[in-house]
Amino acid sequence: MTLRRDHVGATLLLAFGAAVFAFGTELPFGSAASPGPGMMPYLCGGLLVALAAWLLLRAGSSPPFATIEWDDLPHAARVLSFAIAATLLYTVLGFPITFGLLLFGLMYGVERMPLLNSLAVAVVMAGGTYLLLSSLLKTPMPQGIFGF
Repeated sequence: MTLRRDHVGATLLLAFGAAVFAFGTELPFGSAASPGPGMMPYLCGGLLVALAAWLLLRAGSSPPFATIEWDDLPHAARVLSFAIAATLLYTVLGFPITFGLLLFGLMYGVERMPLLNSLAVAVVMAGGTYLLLSSLLKTPMPQGIFGF
């Protein structure tokens, strides 16, 4: 049997979905009328497992794993490093600053977009998202060292 791309991808998604589902058991599930915080991991993990199983069943039609070209690996590593840095800085700097830095870093540092365009989009998107989440949706977010 030839190992195919979808065999590897589906197996990784299956494992990740099972982990999300397992870690969600620590949170209260709630009920259909009043869902608890544990309902979302169940839904997401279950959906990931179901879609990964479907992908695994259809994996025979994908190209062989050995034919993958790894030319884009440095780009993917840069994107992943920005995401990890944003995750680590989220509680220290707070949402708007971390999100703005993440967007700016991805657009200017990774995608090489013009400086002013990257800065404008990062500021508008971070500010708009913060206002939407904090004011309109009343979403509690961790306070950074700057108080917001």
